[in-house]
Amino acid sequence: MPLPPVRAIARPGRPCEHPGVVAAAHPPPGRGRGAVLEDLHVRLRAEPKRGGIRWLAVLDPAAAEAYAAAVAPLVPAIEAALPPEVLANRVAAVHPSPVRIELEAWELARARFRRLVRERAARAGAALMVDVRDCYGSISAATVAAALAALGCDGREVGAVVRVLERLAACGVRGLPIGPEPSAVLANAVLLAVDRALREGGWRHLRWVDDVIVFTEGPSAAAEALERFTAAVDGLGLAVATSKTRVIVDPAAIRGAAIGSGPAARPPGRPASG
Repeated sequence: MPLPPVRAIARPGRPCEHPGVVAAAHPPPGRGRGAVLEDLHVRLRAEPKRGGIRWLAVLDPAAAEAYAAAVAPLVPAIEAALPPEVLANRVAAVHPSPVRIELEAWELARARFRRLVRERAARAGAALMVDVRDCYGSISAATVAAALAALGCDGREVGAVVRVLERLAACGVRGLPIGPEPSAVLANAVLLAVDRALREGGWRHLRWVDDVIVFTEGPSAAAEALERFTAAVDGLGLAVATSKTRVIVDPAAIRGAAIGSGPAARPPGRPASG
């Protein structure tokens, strides 16, 4: 079935509320599916972060549009699958010319995250705080392809994404490039396996990119949740950031630590990233 044209949703800056709101895109001629990717250019820029640096991928316009055009057709399926526990990097709109993925405003998403942390911490006896080590850099094209296939995405569209990621890898990018919005969409698709594992285990959690907070009755339950999280992450070929893993037992401390975790601020126009 031919794909409908892309359009922005009615309320820019807010996440999609229905998978039909964001339509998939036909890439413009010479871009996206069937595009010639040999001329894509990427510049890697170091940015300080707690405990070291991370490498931001600055894509040239052709590379940025090719990446967005490859991911755009998959946005409806990915967004429809994400549970409400996923707060960061939800898609607000997909724009057609040039193809561009717009994420929900960071300030709105972070405010919702803080509110939910406060509400859930008040009813929790303990909270597990854990995340994925080198999340974006550890997500391979094969892992992305498997996650998209599990969502029932069209094989040709998945192949288009894999080709772009492989071309970016040839330019020196390791895993998902940090910075571009399509990477945030793909990371959410991959980490959906973690959300599902926690939900199936009966755990209440919130996820901000790869930072996960699991609210439990007490420390022993938090330890069980960590086992579940670790198994899910291992299944993706990723690893737990053990140095950042902790269990907090005081509700007030849960609120303060959780709200203060993750990026407190970020430059405008850049998605939250792992």
